[in-house]
This record gives sequence, C-alpha cells and structure tokens, in this order.
Amino acid sequence: MRFFKHEAFSSFEVLSVIIILGILSGVGIKYMGHVQQRQCISSLKSALGLTQSALSAYYAHAFIYATQQNLQAGAEQILHRLTHNQNPTQNPTCHFVLQPHSIQAVIGTEVLQFTLEPRDLSINPIISCNLSHPLCKEFSDRILDK
Repeated sequence: MRFFKHEAFSSFEVLSVIIILGILSGVGIKYMGHVQQRQCISSLKSALGLTQSALSAYYAHAFIYATQQNLQAGAEQILHRLTHNQNPTQNPTCHFVLQPHSIQAVIGTEVLQFTLEPRDLSINPIISCNLSHPLCKEFSDRILDK
C-alpha cells in the first residue's frame, strides 16, 4: 500500500487565512483613517494657533506705535495667509476656507465653523468654535484661549 504525503494546504486552511487577513486589513484601514484625521487636526490646529499669535502681534504693534489706520485690512491679510498656506487642491480633505466673518476647517468629510469676534476686526479678534461640536473639542485646548 502506498501512502501519498501531500505537502499542500487544504482549502479550509487557505480560506481561514484569507478571512483573518481580511479582518486585519479592515481594522488597519479604519485605524489609518483615524490617524490621518488626527494628523489633519494637528496641522490645522498649529496653523490656527500661528494665525491667532500673528493677529495678536499685529494688534499689539498697532497699539504700541499708535497706528490705527486700516487695521482691518492688515488683519484680513493675516487671515488670508491662513487659507493660502493650505493647498486645497493638493489635500482637499484638510484645509481652511475663509468666509465673511468666519473660518471653516474642512477635516475629511466634516466642516467645523470658527467665528471671529468682533466681526469688524476693529480690535484683536478671538477665533472660536462651538464646543458642542466634537471636532471643536480637539481644537479647544490652548489655541482658543489666547
């Protein structure tokens, strides 16, 4: 009697490996999406903090040197830099959009609205968002307190 020793995997073993790899890749893809969102929030948070600091420095300089002419134009120029430093065509899911009296942060498929107070930019504006929005809580630590 001859016994053949097969050195191959059974179809059940191959199917089990495929199912396990599918589950692991599904978890990995979901995790990578979360990492990309956190990276986007971190990048936008940094840009927003730099903009708030630049606005504060601009208004402090105007106060110290008593230059009150056309503060609004200078502040708008600083706010425009916030949106121009981001490239929405390169990364359409992570950028700022400047609106009249507000700034929108596009993070993936979500949009977070930031308001500027005072709206006329006559004094140093405070950039803030609605804390009931989950994404606003990500931005809310030191950046919005300035």
